[in-house]
Amino acid sequence: MANPSTADSCSYSNTTLSATTGTLAMSTKFVLSFVVPLVYLQNFSGFFSVMADHAPILIEILRGLRSALKPSIAMDMFAEEHLVPFVEDIMTMEAVAMAVEGAKVSHIALGREGDQVFGREFINRAITSHLQTNCSTVVVGNNITIMNMMINTLALFLSAEDRAKSCHARKQHRYLPDLYLQGIYTPTIGKQQSHPTSTSPVTAIDAETGLPVRRSDRNCRLYHILSSPFPTTIVDTVRCKVEQTERFPKYRHLRSEYRREQTNSVIDRSISRAGTWIGSNGASSLNQGNGGNSFAYHGSNPLSSQKPSGSETHSGGFWSTGSRGSNGGSTRENNWTGLEWKGQKVIKPVTTAAPMIENLVRCAVGLPFEMREGYVRQWRRGLVKRSMALVKFVKKEGQVVHLYCNDRFSRLIGVELAEQIEQQRQQQQLQHSSQPIKSTSKGKMPTSTPPSSLLSSASGSVLDLEPVNDEDGSSTPSLGQASTLPQPLSQSSQSQPPQPPLQDATAIFQQMGFDSSDLSIVLGTAERLLPTVTEFVRVKLAVE
Repeated sequence: MANPSTADSCSYSNTTLSATTGTLAMSTKFVLSFVVPLVYLQNFSGFFSVMADHAPILIEILRGLRSALKPSIAMDMFAEEHLVPFVEDIMTMEAVAMAVEGAKVSHIALGREGDQVFGREFINRAITSHLQTNCSTVVVGNNITIMNMMINTLALFLSAEDRAKSCHARKQHRYLPDLYLQGIYTPTIGKQQSHPTSTSPVTAIDAETGLPVRRSDRNCRLYHILSSPFPTTIVDTVRCKVEQTERFPKYRHLRSEYRREQTNSVIDRSISRAGTWIGSNGASSLNQGNGGNSFAYHGSNPLSSQKPSGSETHSGGFWSTGSRGSNGGSTRENNWTGLEWKGQKVIKPVTTAAPMIENLVRCAVGLPFEMREGYVRQWRRGLVKRSMALVKFVKKEGQVVHLYCNDRFSRLIGVELAEQIEQQRQQQQLQHSSQPIKSTSKGKMPTSTPPSSLLSSASGSVLDLEPVNDEDGSSTPSLGQASTLPQPLSQSSQSQPPQPPLQDATAIFQQMGFDSSDLSIVLGTAERLLPTVTEFVRVKLAVE
């Protein structure tokens, strides 16, 4: 076979993702390689995190198929039904990516027609929830122009890298959980729909709920919303509703549980279709081994618990029916709040806006039209700096907590960060062991730095971050990586019992320049800089 780089006169780049599965005693390492032409490498490099997030799931599916089927059949089925669709999703996200440059002022909700189309209170709630859920938002509606106006407004709070993972509303676009901001065209939103009768047009059967539906409704349902890496906001531009999933840290555990059971469900469905797939592809053998017993995961299926079509609620997938109509049949409505999984609501309404968002919109609308977009982008840079101050404070406070309880801190702030802090502490010990300890002017050992001074140094050193050029030429701290860890505590502070961390959360937030009621907005950005920072603030500072 000819070398692709020679045949196509093009160089290729190979991206390798590996994952280890199984127990420590018997583990297997799998590797997935993605070969991309160098001319397209820049376009696809932003989706490496998406590929890394999905690689363990794909490998787990492959392991399940190999345990049940012959290796050759399992590989062919895995490639056709799982790997190829995943690559197609990556290509779709790259093709529909939003332009890096911002939209015109007249095309955002803060322009001339924003208050008339949406209303000030609805805009405030949408922006608040958008920032609370780490800028992961789905805009639904039946008017493409109005939906894109809201998308352009929310895109002002995205970085250039995040806009490359977002898209505008299109009629044929389907929900992709890995996109940050997207629009789902829903022509029947807000309309009551009875079950189709023998005279009504039916073009398909919903595989998730087992109900007959119009084909135009299939793309607009938010299947697998818990597969998103971040909590999700749903903005309904027709009924002016704003709803969101659980936020961190609850969402992290909910997503982990859902993905585990979804993987088991996908493996079960793939194996159940193996006979049909083999027959259509001309294979002659199905099961591996002499027993011929097909492999099956014994876990609850989050997508197969379907009730008869005459029942009031269908829990399959994330689509729930409304109340029964007067004609005896179930009526259906695009009510995102009714989406359930395992008997619990997936979505909850957002009824209030954060004070800092209300002040932002009020000030922006009071400016001339040409200055509003720049004002919002400047405000976002200030939000990133506040988030960095919170992250630095958590890291420095985390060093003190680490001296008290190593195991609990590792679970709380993350094993990777705890290991980095421990390495720095050991390096500091080696440095002090090789150098004599200097005494102070009074001949006493220097005392440990109180946690209150750590906060001032954290907020005061935010401007020392390495800047990243924004699309408008200005510099903003990067959201792609956290800042370097602060210097470890001195030898004297390690020899003396450190003071416990601050407990007065109100004083902390005031020193950082924001009110405690705006904490969820700052945490939404800080979580991107340092994962699990929200859990630390909730547990250690006792802030809900």
